[in-house]
Amino acid sequence: MEDEKNERKAMEKKETVLISKGYSTVETLLKCDKKIELDLSDEKWEDLRCETGDEMECTYTIDQNNTITVKKMKLPKLYSGKVCVSSKESTVEVVPFSTCSSEKREKVVLWKVGRDQGMKEQPREGDTVDFDCNL
Repeated sequence: MEDEKNERKAMEKKETVLISKGYSTVETLLKCDKKIELDLSDEKWEDLRCETGDEMECTYTIDQNNTITVKKMKLPKLYSGKVCVSSKESTVEVVPFSTCSSEKREKVVLWKVGRDQGMKEQPREGDTVDFDCNL
């Protein structure tokens, strides 16, 4: 009964986090400055596939004692942006999901002269691309 009451008082939150450690455990820091660590040998997380630098959407609850319970981890939505092309590279600028929206934009290089990225087609100026990335 007491657990049920505490569960109702717990506030559910969702945020995109940057994985700082991956493989047998997953470690990240929430925006509330709380570190979480998930053991991938735990049945609940055994199918979670991520590595250092990946962004993951984390749904968790935090109760009145500041105890965090992670409910779900999944890949965030794809990035989307318009391609800018120069004679040297094709880029898209995005604000990483795992940072505050006021933080600076990051340039993602899609294509660079002299490097074979295995792309069938080079992106054109103004194309909209959807992608995920490892930071």
